[in-house]
Amino acid sequence: MHAEIEAMTKAYNSGLNSGLRGGSGELTIDGLEACARGKGDIKTVARALELEELTVNNNGKTIVFSGEDLT
Repeated sequence: MHAEIEAMTKAYNSGLNSGLRGGSGELTIDGLEACARGKGDIKTVARALELEELTVNNNGKTIVFSGEDLT
């Protein structure tokens, strides 16, 4: 499992009992650029977190997933 997915999964699991879902999130990835599969997994976990928007900062590049990206 990639570290970014593990971090998002921990956020998901920590919110199970508290009901924390939705809103916007920000993820910063240092090191290697997220691969295509990793980006797909990031969107999958963002959907599970019911995020409306996710900003991913990846080695100087910024990707924003929102709207149809997360439905």
